[in-house]
Amino acid sequence: MVSNLISNTMIVKPNRENFIKDNFFEFSFKDEKPDFEKFKTLNSTELHYLADIYNWDDGVEILFWIINSDKCDKGTALMIFWRAVPDYYLEKDENELQFYEKENYQLLKEIIASFKSNKFKKSKIKYNPNSDFEVNTDQALKWDIPKEMIQPTRGFKPVYLGTALNVLKKQYRRSKNRKHRK
Repeated sequence: MVSNLISNTMIVKPNRENFIKDNFFEFSFKDEKPDFEKFKTLNSTELHYLADIYNWDDGVEILFWIINSDKCDKGTALMIFWRAVPDYYLEKDENELQFYEKENYQLLKEIIASFKSNKFKKSKIKYNPNSDFEVNTDQALKWDIPKEMIQPTRGFKPVYLGTALNVLKKQYRRSKNRKHRK
C-alpha cells in the first residue's frame, strides 16, 4: 500500500523543501539574490512546490524562471497564472498599470502565449484553477486565453513530505496535550 502511494504521487522530500526555502523563499527580506545555477537543480515537482509557497513580495523573477523552464508542468504554470489574480491585470490596458504591476502583467501574457503555443508539454501535476480563484468562464475567455487554462489538469497532487510530517507532529502534540488535560 505504501509503495503504491509513493509510486502514484509526486514527492518533495524534506531536505529539498529546506533547500528551496533557504534559496528561493523570501530571499529579498534577507537582501539576497536567487542563484539560477541552484534553481536549475530543481525537478518538476520541486518547481511546483516553489511556486506553491512563493512569496510574491519577492518579485516575479523566479516565477519567470519557472514558466520558462523545460521542467515546468502545465499544473504549475496554471497555478502561477491564477494566483496572480489575472482579472486585476487583464481587464486593464497595460498603460493603466503602475510600473511595478507591469511585470505581473507580462508574466500573465507570457503564460497565455506559452499555452497557445503548446510550450508546456508535461501535465503530470494536478491543479484546479477554482481552488485558487473563482473562475468566471465567460470573463476568462474575454482575456483571450485557451479553454485549457480554465480547466483542471490531470495528474497527481504533489506531496510535500516535510510539510506533511510537521502537520502530523503538531496534531500528535495537540492530541497528547488533550490527554494530559483530561
